[in-house]
Amino acid sequence: MNLLSDTAVIASVNITGWGGRPKDQRQITKLASELEVSSRDVNVTLNLLGSGSWYLERITSVGKRARACSQSFMVGSTGSGKHLLPVALLQDHAKKMDAYKDEFVKAVEDLATNYEELVKDALVEWGGALSKDDFPSHNELLAKFFFDVEISPVPTANSFSDKLGVDDYLKHHKKRIIAEEQSKMKDATKHVYKSTVSQLEKLVGLKTKMRDDTLEIIRTHVAMMPKLNISKCSKLDAVHLKMRELIDGINIDATSDEAVRDDLNKNAKAIMDDFMVGYGKRT
Repeated sequence: MNLLSDTAVIASVNITGWGGRPKDQRQITKLASELEVSSRDVNVTLNLLGSGSWYLERITSVGKRARACSQSFMVGSTGSGKHLLPVALLQDHAKKMDAYKDEFVKAVEDLATNYEELVKDALVEWGGALSKDDFPSHNELLAKFFFDVEISPVPTANSFSDKLGVDDYLKHHKKRIIAEEQSKMKDATKHVYKSTVSQLEKLVGLKTKMRDDTLEIIRTHVAMMPKLNISKCSKLDAVHLKMRELIDGINIDATSDEAVRDDLNKNAKAIMDDFMVGYGKRT
């Protein structure tokens, strides 16, 4: 029996940022009065940094890409923003997140270095409508950005000692943990099933020449499938081999030919139809 605690860990990627668009309380109060409505029903925001906002957009972009990349490694959720990460992918995930964190930190440092000038330029753009007090201080700015990855073990029934296990309550607690672990293992398998079907659907539904990034996403998923398959599901193993053979034979330039696309659609659909038999069940 494959134990979830032996094959996966709990991971969470915690990234915070600042969009530089606080509420404009003065305009909100004015509009609410003019419209004779509650200020809670009015929302007006300020683009504080004006044309300098691209610094913030750059940081936001790194955060979004980091989250999306991290999610591609996961095989299910444990709630509260935490996910199951296969142990076999732990090092690969760490390398990717370290690279994104370096990029994130560099983008924040660039913002911090140029912040004083950005504020001066923004004040000119606002034409006296704002004052320096409307902007966060340098330290307040830095405190808004955070990037961290937390890894923890999956709780198991063995977290309790045998001598404590004689207590009826703890025995029940152990049974609950074992049941939860088995349930999460099934959910992890379903998660990989769904993400695999999603990649096959891209091939089945291909109507124009395939994009390079689309093929790269599919290739990445297929390459990761053996490590994502923490339950050692034989059906996932089988579809992995078929998908690998299919994408290895793709000539992306040739997919501009309708006949080539039709053949690719047909082969991908055959794999998906076979895969969908007994969907979500282990064989």
